[in-house]
Amino acid sequence: MASSTDGNEGGTSNSQPSRDGGVSEVWSAEITRNVGNQIRHWRRRRKLTTQKLSDLTADAGQRIPPSVLTNLEHRRRDYISVAELLLVAAALNVPPVLLVAPIGQTEQMEPLPSRDASPWRTRGWLMGALPLRTTGFDLAQWNDATTAIKLYDAHRLLIRTYQETVRRLKELDDDRMDVFPGRHWPEESLAQRTAFRRAVLSQLATYLEHLRRQRKQISEMGLVLPELPPEIETELSRPTVDDPL
Repeated sequence: MASSTDGNEGGTSNSQPSRDGGVSEVWSAEITRNVGNQIRHWRRRRKLTTQKLSDLTADAGQRIPPSVLTNLEHRRRDYISVAELLLVAAALNVPPVLLVAPIGQTEQMEPLPSRDASPWRTRGWLMGALPLRTTGFDLAQWNDATTAIKLYDAHRLLIRTYQETVRRLKELDDDRMDVFPGRHWPEESLAQRTAFRRAVLSQLATYLEHLRRQRKQISEMGLVLPELPPEIETELSRPTVDDPL
């Protein structure tokens, strides 16, 4: 990897030899050129000068000299380190994946040598959502590698669903549910309201149980447990019906 503080950026190419003769240097350089195009696109969209973008990378943790940014944008530098990519993405307030996979700006790209894919599918591959089937692709290994991503995604969805259901319960208790838009629950519907509230409480209990199981599975796999919102952590700490007092 190149240092993100490298100031020796002239007007000539700074190509680095490939460590693997089977990897296309042309492809490698083209990937970097595409990243440079995206840096220029987002810098202009953010109405930043190259100097200002350099200052923002310093604010993000480490300065990338303006000369490096200029050479990337003008295809005079055919490599970029992961550190530089992350710093520029942070400075531009752009997801790093969009600097590699320009979604909506081109129909096809070459995420691997001689392997075309849409930027959207490339984004899915980079995020572990979609496999990029190449020679030697192994679905079992892919599934094993993406297990943590799937578990964390499911955990996040459970939390969001639980929080949304809590919001609905509060609206119900405040007479603001949309069952009767624009007016309060009529007195004659008290039984219906009670039954509806009981159903919402049952949903909350179900979501909490699913969340307990999800966290148990994450823990049993030796993975770090995701943080919980304080209110959900409090609810999960309460003993369940089957828990000993």
